[in-house]
Amino acid sequence: MVQNKQDTICRSYSRLTALKANLPTIGWGIEEKFIKEYHYILVALEEAMEMTLGEFRIPDNELQRAMTSHTSSDPYFGGEEETTYTNERYCSRDYVLSKVDALLTYFQILTSPQEKPSIGFKQPDE
Repeated sequence: MVQNKQDTICRSYSRLTALKANLPTIGWGIEEKFIKEYHYILVALEEAMEMTLGEFRIPDNELQRAMTSHTSSDPYFGGEEETTYTNERYCSRDYVLSKVDALLTYFQILTSPQEKPSIGFKQPDE
């Protein structure tokens, strides 16, 4: 059973690094399908590691539909202002990468055979 958990962790880490390397670089946002894949990876890791990784999730309110067209109202003809949006939702690339990088950094710290980095201030040697 321990071997299966370790294998799941290794596979999830591989999927995570591949996801990051293959995120689209064009446009301002990352499609929701990539966010869903990222969340599937998080769930697999949570189950294998028996811990919660909720702080690495991308909240639903960060996903937005992209505007495809906008028509301004015309005061002379009485037209109404109209905006249309895509069916797909997107999240800003910077936000997605910040979450992915945070999770990858967490893994590096967690699995590092070296001494864990100290956080905070050290008292000077006397």
